[in-house]
Amino acid sequence: MNKNNEKNFDTGLITGRTWIASLAPDSDTIESMRTSWPCPDATPSPNMLSIVASRGITSSVEMEQYFYPKKENLYNPLLLTDMEKAAQRVLQAAEKSEKVAVHGDFDVDGLTGTALIAQTLRALEVNGNSVELVAPFVPDRHIDGYGVAIRMIEQWGKDSVDLLITIDTGSSALAEVNRAAELGMDVVILDHHLFDAQPEGAHALVNPRTVGDKYPNSELCGVAVGFKLVQALRKLNSECLPPGFENEVIDLVALGLVSDQMSLQGENRAIVQWGMKKIRSVSRVRPGGKALFDVSNLELGIASTTDVAYQIAPRLNACGRIGDVQVALDLLKENLPNASELAKTANQENVKRRAKDMSLREDAEQMAVEYVDRGDIGLVLGSEDWHRGIVGIGASRMVELFNVPSILFSFEKGEARGSARSIPGVDVKSVLDDCSEHLVRYGGHAMAAGLTLKCKDLDTFRAAFLEALANASGECVVKQYYDLELMFSDMAAESISGLLMETELMEPYGEGNRRPVFRCNELKLKRAPVLMGKTGEHLKFSFTGIGREFVSFGSGRTWRDEVMKLGGNSEAINMSWDVLFQLVPNKWRPRNNANVDPVQIQLTDIMPSKL
Repeated sequence: MNKNNEKNFDTGLITGRTWIASLAPDSDTIESMRTSWPCPDATPSPNMLSIVASRGITSSVEMEQYFYPKKENLYNPLLLTDMEKAAQRVLQAAEKSEKVAVHGDFDVDGLTGTALIAQTLRALEVNGNSVELVAPFVPDRHIDGYGVAIRMIEQWGKDSVDLLITIDTGSSALAEVNRAAELGMDVVILDHHLFDAQPEGAHALVNPRTVGDKYPNSELCGVAVGFKLVQALRKLNSECLPPGFENEVIDLVALGLVSDQMSLQGENRAIVQWGMKKIRSVSRVRPGGKALFDVSNLELGIASTTDVAYQIAPRLNACGRIGDVQVALDLLKENLPNASELAKTANQENVKRRAKDMSLREDAEQMAVEYVDRGDIGLVLGSEDWHRGIVGIGASRMVELFNVPSILFSFEKGEARGSARSIPGVDVKSVLDDCSEHLVRYGGHAMAAGLTLKCKDLDTFRAAFLEALANASGECVVKQYYDLELMFSDMAAESISGLLMETELMEPYGEGNRRPVFRCNELKLKRAPVLMGKTGEHLKFSFTGIGREFVSFGSGRTWRDEVMKLGGNSEAINMSWDVLFQLVPNKWRPRNNANVDPVQIQLTDIMPSKL
């Protein structure tokens, strides 16, 4: 590999990010890859080989594992700290017909984890006996806030619950877990969030981020840790679950991994590829999943991880954030007679969430100007008008707009509950550690965190956060990597179609395996971009000599602002432009059954060409 060609260019107008070329392979590497290409039905083009090589995948073994990940190669679940102890305790609960409670979380990872553990406990049998499962519980965000709900600990104590399993939560719940132990419950924690001190009352804490844990994959999410428990149960007692049970819950794991934006490399890639097969299967998909695809106007058989992340997950999340979380949990059941009705409810909640999200974004943008103009390297914003269920989405929007770590708070009764989102290279959890004396509670990981403080402490916290950020962040340059620079001659319709067909072999896409980004230089606009959407929030670009149009989502306002600085649309038409874009299958189906271009070119950034 040639590692001396990283090129640094100016920032794009839409993202504000610095464009960086991924490492390009040398000719010997390309030839070696060509001779050992593992896909027998496809002869790779030089462009495809370059894209794969830019991901660091060059040997025959690496390519085989990447294109054909095998579920048989998943890691031994008993390598996880406390996993054997946890699995043995669950088997004991089944053998003794004990009463078991499950406590999850209200995001998609927590919901799928709750559904998976509940389905597992219902199927579990040891020596003819099974557990007595109480109704699985997911906290109401409005009533319980974040973490383990103490009201349910007290209730389960009164109900003489023997075993409590928490999933996607519990690692930092010191007081709650200890209280459960006082009330006679054994507590098994299945989690992936960072924590400082282990709850002393826990019978077992299974978390790949435990200090000293030997498990090779620290990128498991909550539901994936739950799936490793399923594997551990099978390993310790091969007859405790029905044959093929893992195939029945693997869709939940894929949904959680994609929705929680975990790295889709190695083991996770194999799990998601396996799970997506069930999600796409008309005969095997869960009724709620099928209904969610229907209300999202998506075709089940060609569903992608992008569809899951941006269409299915938001509808489930909306129930947990601003609606009835039980609706989302029910939609994940194996059998559901009223799936269509519940999916419509989830869809309606998502419409409400989007409206609230838009209002929050507008407020936050206006509020941020003061701090951006004075040069703050992070944003800390709050309002009593913001719903605490969507401040995380709002924080993500601020990161996209301003390229700085951002925290948004919802004020309620003197308490500020917030969500933090970061940029690559800045560990926001570590930054919060350095100013934790101002917080009531907090938790999370490098790229995202939840936190609570008193409203009166907001300004003090902002100052402390910015100081900690300055000490920790170093050079906060947000980079946009692209895989390949295409020549104008590569932009012919048949060449683009062929490249899309090749890159679809790289699915599933997601964190750690993003869809390829391409660059093309010195393009001329045919006309000013056409506004799309109700408020012109999307754009359609047409370039001279290229038959296909480029669609850019959510960039309308930014483009208008930036082009005004350059002299307006008439000046833009006279300029040459460099663009970054992605190729995606066009799944839009018009009502009149008209022919649709199967390729959609999504423009992700643009900048004036250097002359």
